[in-house]
Parts: sequence; C-alpha cells; structure tokens
Amino acid sequence: MKLSFLVALTLSLALPTLAQADWAKTEKEAKGQTVYFNAWGGSEATNAYLAWAAKEVKSRYGVEVKHVKVTDTAEVVKRV
Repeated sequence: MKLSFLVALTLSLALPTLAQADWAKTEKEAKGQTVYFNAWGGSEATNAYLAWAAKEVKSRYGVEVKHVKVTDTAEVVKRV
C-alpha cells in the first residue's frame, strides 16, 4: 500500500514536468509551420474570432493558422 502511494506521488510530481518538456518540444517543432483549420465560414462572429485566434497563435508560437471556410460540413467529413 505504501509503495503504490509513493509510486503515485512520484508520478504525479514527474508528469507535469514531462508534459512541459513535451510541450516545449512541440512548440519548437511547430514554429514556422502552417495549419489549415477547416471551420464553418458562415458566421461573421466566428470568422472574426478565428482571425483573432490566428493572430495570437502566430504571435505566440510562430505558427500560421489558415481558416478554410467550410459551407458544407458533410463534404468535409467525406474527405476525412
């Protein structure tokens, strides 16, 4: 019982550090990449939000997000 508690405690302390290291690696590898984000393009509010989010992602992570405006979601699902 004590051993499993120590193992759980050790993992709970180590996992956030490992996750941070993985995230740092992911950020480094993503820099300069382009992401094509398929989303419904029929709402001005949604389009404005995605434009804002794309600017934030570019500024913070150096990743370009391009909103691919979808009108027919069934068609997009077929492609996947």
